[in-house]
Amino acid sequence: MAIRFFLGINIPVAVVYQPQEAEPTTSKSEKLDPRPFLRVLESIDHKYPPEERGDLLVFLSGMAEISTVLEAAQTYASHTQRWVVLPLHSALSVADQDKVSQEARVFDVAPPGVRKCILSTNIAETSVTIDGIRFVVDSGKVKEMSYDPQAHLQRLQEFWISQASAEQRKGRAGRTGPGVCFRLYAESDYDAFAPYPVPEIRRVALDSLVLQMKSMNVGDPRTFPFIEPPPPASLETAILYLRDQGALDSSEALTPIGSLLAQLPVDVVIGEYPPTS
Repeated sequence: MAIRFFLGINIPVAVVYQPQEAEPTTSKSEKLDPRPFLRVLESIDHKYPPEERGDLLVFLSGMAEISTVLEAAQTYASHTQRWVVLPLHSALSVADQDKVSQEARVFDVAPPGVRKCILSTNIAETSVTIDGIRFVVDSGKVKEMSYDPQAHLQRLQEFWISQASAEQRKGRAGRTGPGVCFRLYAESDYDAFAPYPVPEIRRVALDSLVLQMKSMNVGDPRTFPFIEPPPPASLETAILYLRDQGALDSSEALTPIGSLLAQLPVDVVIGEYPPTS
């Protein structure tokens, strides 16, 4: 275990590295192991008295991982009576929050002697601010769209986060007072992270983007001065796909079908259904 201290707006945040050793298992399931997260709950209970305010924000890669940790953490919470465990992700409605717990919701103040344990996706990095967070657990993972231009296939995959994202997550522990960030990976892993996240334009299909550029008459997408240029292979795949679907003609000019598709707020494959090819 390694501990580092950082300063952000004059508020110190202790960073505790807790790399997880691979444990032997007889199951081939890749389901997330909730035990490292439960150890953090136990550590907080042992080190910090319940009258000391401060909630816990856990960053997980997706809804499946949240569900796995939620089940285990709720069992621990019911045993200790010192935690209320709440999920937070983009698909969670207010009504769903009410079903999860009658004691507190994500943005409510927890009852005296009880801490909130909020299990979140990266929505809590920048999109949502939660008051009262003193502890952060960073799994180091995120799920993002990944695109294979050769197969014309887009899918959601789990990746290591960037150093910038790790710092953003850490900062959530030091917004109102000294905090602690538990990183469930080694410091050497952090050093190997990319400095910044990969821009979305470099990891998604570009069919809709090329179609919009053609409809706006901004010129050839290949020579457009993008701030973050997309991969040339993805551009070529998008242009070829739009030609195959009849949205572009042989000279890569917009067709009447392409003009209609450009007005629809959906992916080309959906707007063009049933396909012409």
